[in-house]
Amino acid sequence: MDANKLLAIASKSKYLRAIDIEEPTLFTIQNTTIDTLKVRNQEQERGVVWFREDDRGLVLNVSLTEILMDMFGSETDAWKGKRIRLYNDRRVKFRGEAVGGIRIKSSPDLDQDLTISTGGNAYSADTEYTIRAERQFHSPVEAALAEHGLALEDFDAWAKANGKAIHAQMPGPARENAATWIDRGGHNAIRKHNAPPAEDFDDPMAV
Repeated sequence: MDANKLLAIASKSKYLRAIDIEEPTLFTIQNTTIDTLKVRNQEQERGVVWFREDDRGLVLNVSLTEILMDMFGSETDAWKGKRIRLYNDRRVKFRGEAVGGIRIKSSPDLDQDLTISTGGNAYSADTEYTIRAERQFHSPVEAALAEHGLALEDFDAWAKANGKAIHAQMPGPARENAATWIDRGGHNAIRKHNAPPAEDFDDPMAV
């Protein structure tokens, strides 16, 4: 047996850490518990959200708890089945040092973007968070276009002009490749093609 496997098991935390979230990841809430954790050498009770996709829980601080309450209500039973996209906010600091922290980026279960002020008390001001409502996309091409403020109509117009298949005519693998191309710079080509032409006009000062 490779000893690296033993090392990975030994170092794996029971709870999600910021470094575990390499890129924004969608999680589905399974249940919520109250666990006793050792915090700065003292045992404290903390709320923990558990997910279907991972056996590690997310320890809730005040801000995360308030955000989830604003998103899905104060009854934790109603959180079950709700989806949240977590990310590592590398700007989070501890004692002046950037250490990163888990934050909620967006959710497919929101009807619209939600702006929340949280964490304010006698010693600190409120911090404002905006949780994005994720649109449901049926194609990776549509999702990639939306990330750059474009739509399928923009892609199809570019495709027709360049002798390429429009979205509806593309098989699954081709759509995956197109989405990758869009993210890597293709969106610039689409936007440039669809940009309105400069208006021609008579300059009265021209001689």
